[in-house]
Amino acid sequence: MSAKKNLVIDLIAFVSLLVVLDPRLTGIAVHEWLSIAFAALLVLHLLIHWTWLASATRRFLKAMPLTRWKFVLNSLIFAGFTIAMMSGFMVSESIIELFGMRRSANFSWREVHEISSNLTLLLTGIHVALNWGWLKKAFRNVLPAQFKRHQATSPAQLVPVSVSDNRESER
Repeated sequence: MSAKKNLVIDLIAFVSLLVVLDPRLTGIAVHEWLSIAFAALLVLHLLIHWTWLASATRRFLKAMPLTRWKFVLNSLIFAGFTIAMMSGFMVSESIIELFGMRRSANFSWREVHEISSNLTLLLTGIHVALNWGWLKKAFRNVLPAQFKRHQATSPAQLVPVSVSDNRESER
């Protein structure tokens, strides 16, 4: 698969994740359906990167430390998404009824859902940071020339920060 198609799928997955992780943006019913669509994108992402995943699994102990960290991180992200999806199903307000089931009255599932979702978001941010070099290269190859002049060299440069010297205003 071309880097451009891979980048587009990864960007759609990342933006979808951000939307899915805040049900206030869409409402609960849409949040639940988007979560199912996101699960399909996650499977597509894994299939696209299956060669790397299989290779890293085979050579885990012999691999470079960064590859091992990425493998462990990706495994934790997958586990986090799985837990978030399963616990989300347990607290579902609309989809679960389509399966003829009732949602769980156990409030622990909601806590599990929230904790796993938040941890998975954090881990996904680390995943993006560790793969920043690939993202930068992919954007450089895809974006038109006028955008290439203003590239961030690290994820931190994407966040606007305003630092001012407030000593003058304190006097």
